[in-house]
Amino acid sequence: GNSVILGKDCKAIIADTSEERAQSIQDGLDKRITGRPNTHDIFVATLRSFNISLDAVQLTKFDGSSYYANMILVSGNKVLNLDSRPSDAIAVAVRMNSTILISQNLLDLYGQDICI
Repeated sequence: GNSVILGKDCKAIIADTSEERAQSIQDGLDKRITGRPNTHDIFVATLRSFNISLDAVQLTKFDGSSYYANMILVSGNKVLNLDSRPSDAIAVAVRMNSTILISQNLLDLYGQDICI
């Protein structure tokens, strides 16, 4: 479906996203570009062209209706903490093999038990 599931051990945050973003995340996981590159592919190509790495994606908070994320970009000794929609950040992270981090507080408050 259009859900993103991120977790650790038996706890996971399950969040819905658009069909387009869900497909982009899956394409990134599958290392697939279908037809023309999408925005996430273009962003990754731009980062790589300028030798900018994505150190990590951090899922940081939930305001009752939306999750928030930061992309930690690094170029030399410069670090940029870029606000992002979690689904966009995840789509970029899977293309760049970057770490995706979830606040333990978010998992404790909003995580669902996924072990049966």
